[in-house]
Amino acid sequence: MKSSLLSAALTFAVSLTAFAASANPLELAHFGEVRIPKNDRSLINRSANISIFDDSTAVVNFTRYTNSSADAKTTEATFDLSFATMETIRPFITQLSTADLDSTISPVVCMMLPPFPAGQELSVRRGYDATSGKFGGEVQSVLRRNGCWDGVRVNPTDSFAESAAFELRGMLKALVMELSTKN
Repeated sequence: MKSSLLSAALTFAVSLTAFAASANPLELAHFGEVRIPKNDRSLINRSANISIFDDSTAVVNFTRYTNSSADAKTTEATFDLSFATMETIRPFITQLSTADLDSTISPVVCMMLPPFPAGQELSVRRGYDATSGKFGGEVQSVLRRNGCWDGVRVNPTDSFAESAAFELRGMLKALVMELSTKN
């Protein structure tokens, strides 16, 4: 009994180590654009993109708009994420990394202007191998549902993976909101 518990603990520790820091941090997930409200909750004047890396860091690119998108200024900030945060996010990334995807490309069917900012695309690194604890693929879009102004739609075919994509997107959006208060 003790040896099986020890073996399970060592396997878990090895998988965490394989998932954790490397010499060159590996991007695991990316999400953007997130609209960030002004302090007075009036019109949106900032948006952000977030990337999560395997060394437990998040890189956020904040874009501040003054009068128009032509006046945009972008700043980048790096934040250390807690072990608990990474352990909350990690299962969603690994699940989505192996999910089957349905991609649809269709002609633009409306003349409507997209809302600002238009994107809310979720991408994750593909090809997670549970045995080695490593990712073998590239970062790829796993959830992209824009309106009729965008002819590309991507989503997981399985309802559980699709739910995981929506949950991860929500977590990353909340993380951006929290990190925006520190920048």
